[in-house]
Amino acid sequence: MTAFENRRPLARSRAGLWGALAVLAEERTFAQASYRNVGGHPVDVDVGDESWAVRGGSDTVGFVAIGWTRRNAVMGVYVECTTPCTSDVAAAGEAWAAAIDDAAQAASDHG
Repeated sequence: MTAFENRRPLARSRAGLWGALAVLAEERTFAQASYRNVGGHPVDVDVGDESWAVRGGSDTVGFVAIGWTRRNAVMGVYVECTTPCTSDVAAAGEAWAAAIDDAAQAASDHG
């Protein structure tokens, strides 16, 4: 297990201590650092609040990691496509994130 894989459970366990924004920052740091070795780079996404995304890939592998908050919830979408990958993984991930965020917003508006 790598140092980055070891950090992921720690990031999630801090939710009660530091709140959603601290967990979101840990997830962003994890994604940016771990995907850098395989061509990952930050990109803009338009979901929720405090959103971030890392995407990258090659002719054979594609991936996207998206994180955001909606009120006091931290949400994330992680999509990876392996050999051969001919899909637009980033577009699929962002569409999935938007659908999740829409549902979360609708639920928070009614409760």
